[in-house]
Amino acid sequence: MKTKDDDKYARIIDATTALILAQGAAAVSTTQVAKKVGIAQSNIYLYFENKDDLLLQTLTTQQARVQAYFDGHFDSLAPLVAQLHQYIDLLAGFAVAEPGALTVIDQIKQLPGTPAEHPEALFAAPLVTAGIKAGLLRDLPPELHLTVIFNVIRHWAQLKPRPEFAQVHAMIWAAVAK
Repeated sequence: MKTKDDDKYARIIDATTALILAQGAAAVSTTQVAKKVGIAQSNIYLYFENKDDLLLQTLTTQQARVQAYFDGHFDSLAPLVAQLHQYIDLLAGFAVAEPGALTVIDQIKQLPGTPAEHPEALFAAPLVTAGIKAGLLRDLPPELHLTVIFNVIRHWAQLKPRPEFAQVHAMIWAAVAK
């Protein structure tokens, strides 16, 4: 029986990520991933139950990268309005530091059957909810706020050349603030 190798797992996730960025999550196959890693397709199934599990674990890996970035930078003791601005700035910083990560997250989340709860949203949802209750943000569902922030930043990070983020931040704030 073959044993699992952490390096091979990481290579499979990296290959899946690269394929998603090149052709979209829906088009990725385990055959393509195996070929890109240089392993037999059957080896994929040592690490993942099926393609859906491979995509879900790729999503989880990207979300863990977002969370690790925030864990290292977010000041949860700052005033609420500062935390909201900080969230916007940190997500932009992550998008620049980890090109493609937000696109991979978005691509996988758009697939039918992907679980509804996502850690990157779970981290920010209580913050946004608190902002709504405090009257700082528009009284709309938190998911709409998170969608505006996430998608504007994801698109901004892909622009070449990229406009100064201060203007984008102001635009996002104008869209979500009361």
